[in-house]
Amino acid sequence: MSLSLTPYLFLSNEPHRMENFAWILQKNKEGAARDEFISQMLELNAKIRKFQDAIACKMEEECYTGTVAEQNRILVKEEVAEVTITTLQDMLANVVSQMTKEEEEYQSQQNIQKQMQLELIGCERKVSLMEVIAKATEALQDLTRQTSELEEMCASFGEELQKRCVCPTCHLHNVEALGEIFQANEAN
Repeated sequence: MSLSLTPYLFLSNEPHRMENFAWILQKNKEGAARDEFISQMLELNAKIRKFQDAIACKMEEECYTGTVAEQNRILVKEEVAEVTITTLQDMLANVVSQMTKEEEEYQSQQNIQKQMQLELIGCERKVSLMEVIAKATEALQDLTRQTSELEEMCASFGEELQKRCVCPTCHLHNVEALGEIFQANEAN
């Protein structure tokens, strides 16, 4: 019902008409609230559609042209990639340089080891030779000692022989007779 009926109903003094009027006013308030709610919903719906259109345009723009921020991100990524590649190349060059130095040092150490091994072999040969010389010297000393002992024995035998070859009564040497006995023994 419209508000134009309100003065007519209000002028009426009938009690059931007053109730109808209150009921109509309440319905009018509810209708106004409903109309306001519907109006707000339509405005919200329009805002949502604008927002969806804006997002769709933005997504379409990003898909085909890309945003400035994305282009900046791509440029930054490319710069980072170039810096990363340069850094990796520098690191690789450093590693190669370090490996070359290590290989040179390794070769140097190998040469030193070979030289030391040759010196060790030489020293072992010298030690072996010295041991042989020491054994030979010891054997020679033993022979010298034996020779000295034999000379002493020969000397003592010679003295003993001379003592025995002297005649106890005349004190003459009978060595010539003894020499003939030795020659006879050698011939046999």
